[in-house]
Amino acid sequence: MGSLRTEPDSPAAAGIAALAARLFEHHPDLQGFVLRGADGLPIRTGDAEPQIFAAEVTFARRVSGDERNDVLVELQLLLDELVDAMPEAGLLLRDRTFARTLH
Repeated sequence: MGSLRTEPDSPAAAGIAALAARLFEHHPDLQGFVLRGADGLPIRTGDAEPQIFAAEVTFARRVSGDERNDVLVELQLLLDELVDAMPEAGLLLRDRTFARTLH
């Protein structure tokens, strides 16, 4: 059996794709974001400190601190929700970069 990283049809991979699509849809100026994990710590969410967090967020235009914060809060809520529902998603999210796809 392959790793989760190589199984694009896994529920975790589908959840991650939905998370990214939702963020890019809700925030048209969002260009991308980088997720990091706390090294050596188990992936936990909920009442614990987040173990997956946005290390970088980029936008197509200059945004206010409030707009940036709104995206970060939404992203963290979505991450917590996803990892609570599918802990294996945390392994796929750690140290990943997500970028808007232009068509």
